[in-house]
Order: sequence, then C-alpha cells, then structure tokens
Amino acid sequence: MEVVIPQAPELWNGYFPHLEITKEAAITYGNSVFVLEPFPCPAVDEFRKHYRHNGPNSKWFQQWTFEQWLYLAEWMRQTNREVVFKIDSDTLIFTNLERLWHDAGKPPITTWVPDTFITASMAMEVSDYIVETYRIGQELERQKPRDHASDQSIIGTFIRNMGTVALCSIRDREMLDDSLYQTHSETIHESHKDVWFVQGQPCWIRANGYIRLLTLHCWGAAKKKIDVIWTQSRQSIGGHPVRLNLG
Repeated sequence: MEVVIPQAPELWNGYFPHLEITKEAAITYGNSVFVLEPFPCPAVDEFRKHYRHNGPNSKWFQQWTFEQWLYLAEWMRQTNREVVFKIDSDTLIFTNLERLWHDAGKPPITTWVPDTFITASMAMEVSDYIVETYRIGQELERQKPRDHASDQSIIGTFIRNMGTVALCSIRDREMLDDSLYQTHSETIHESHKDVWFVQGQPCWIRANGYIRLLTLHCWGAAKKKIDVIWTQSRQSIGGHPVRLNLG
C-alpha cells in the first residue's frame, strides 16, 4: 500500500524533522511512501477564495489541514491512484496496509482522520465537500457539537452524513489507530495508558491478552520523540516486551 504524507515545506521551514523515521517505519512493514508537496491545484485556488478562519490554531496551519486533502484528491486523479493510506508526518505505521485493506473489505475511507485509507473517488468527494462547505458558509454547522472548524471535525461530519461504512476497529484484537499525546510541559497523557512493544509491535496489554496497535499518531510534544518511540519498538524484537517510556 502506498502511504502518502502531505508536506508544505514553505509553511514548515522544510520537512518534518523526523520524516525519515516515519518513512522508515512504513517501509519496514511492507508499504511504500510518497511525500506530497503543494502543486498547481484548482480546488485549492477555489478554497482560498472562501476560507474563513475559525479555531485556536494559527490561520496558516488550519488552512493547510484542509488544503492537504484537496491536493491529495487532485494528485490521486492525475496519477490514477486507486487507494492510498494518507497520514500526518508524525504517524508511525506498524502493519502491512495492503493486506489490512483487503482483509477489511476494501473500505473507501476509514474513520480516523487525519490518518485514513481513502480511495480516489472518495478523496474527490471529500475535496468537493470541503470546498462547498466554505463556499456556502457552512463550516460552523458542519462540525461536531462544541468543536471548532477543523479537518477532523468537518470530514468526520461528512463521513457520518454520507452513511459511509467506515472502519476504526479492524478486528477484535487489533486497532487501526491510537494516539500518543504529550504536553510541552512533559506531562504524559495517554488516553489508553500503558503501551508496550512486543516483537516490535505496539500493544495494550489486557487481562485476556494483547491488543495490537497498527499505527501510533504522536501528538503534541510526543512528536519530538518519534525517534525514541521507534528505537524502543526495535529494541523489543528478539527479546522481552519493552514498555514505552517517553521520559
């Protein structure tokens, strides 16, 4: 499966500093990687005419979170891609995505935004929905209750409104996504607690066995420690389980 990582070097003063580790993880598990940079895109031009900023993040960042989906849809159309797994640059992949997508029944999109399987036709529908949302001034209505206008919120509303069969939990003992969040004050907040690496695979350990985590999205200050997370996963191979420790 091709993993697509949108990047905007002119906004971020270059690539995400740990991008090579993100790529290495995806490739280690049998996936290929493409880094998608901005290019001439009519949908982006149209979106910028109507974008109104709403949210706690800076305008340039919030706007990019939407534009990456428009670039993705146009790129998939131009290059005849059938399906990709789109991720943020701070997401580590620990599974063969092609096999997973087929085993899951080839879903057109999955529920976890911003990391998701997405087909070319669905990517174009998402792109059109984002542009239309701002063109008709519905960005506050098309969001989760008590949320601000963000790509996660608006695309989440799109998935619900379309009635899409979208997957989050792929199997009983596997989760497609999990988030690690660490504040910049170094206090760790892990919503599911206690991640362990077992033969390289991140897991929750439960009384009745392991739950395999197929991706880890490293939010906040945790993204600065992607190299630590990846190193600890490798240290568990051929030995005892290693408990994730971000310090």
